[in-house]
Amino acid sequence: MSVTAQESDGDDDIPFAKTPKQVTVVMEGNATTEQISTVFEAYEDVDDGDLESIELVLKGPKRATLVTGQGIHAADGMVRDLVSAQHDDNVTNYLREAVPALPSVSLTLATGGFDGVVEVADRYHGDKSLESVTVASGDFALDRDDENGDPALVEARQQFVQQADRRFHLTGALVSGRGPLTLATTSRDRAALRHYVRVNASESLGRVVVRSQALP
Repeated sequence: MSVTAQESDGDDDIPFAKTPKQVTVVMEGNATTEQISTVFEAYEDVDDGDLESIELVLKGPKRATLVTGQGIHAADGMVRDLVSAQHDDNVTNYLREAVPALPSVSLTLATGGFDGVVEVADRYHGDKSLESVTVASGDFALDRDDENGDPALVEARQQFVQQADRRFHLTGALVSGRGPLTLATTSRDRAALRHYVRVNASESLGRVVVRSQALP
């Protein structure tokens, strides 16, 4: 296990002020929930107000990461989710940030298409410790951001994409509660998909864009 700590930006000109520290802990990829919880508890127990954030990273190509800070502690469920993602071969990237500004989780999947993206995002349904859930796989992405987006719009767009996907086998889709809804399909099906959107997409979905590639 390795530990690094650094000062936060913006405090150098305040004499004698306590300087919040940002701590990064790197643990072996096979660390258990008990071992990880012990590390978080050790730092939280000695925190005298100087500690701004704890970033715990598990070794490995996905570098599964859990960040806590500003009074939010690592709950057992957060640690279990981190370990689960670390051992899930279909998860290639995982980041959970348990901070007051926008508590969030972001995952990238190796395979699964849009239905796979929805399935993983649904695992966090009802988790009141999160305000934003983002799951991506290839050219598909679903962003459920209760703070900066419209949850009802996301749900309606998600259902529309699933219906279109069953008919056209989409190659990509970008679904969120802000900005346009973006769909992608093969060049052979693009004209048919545009027609389908004109006929079936209600105004409540907002702007719908059909492209050869959904994600930038």
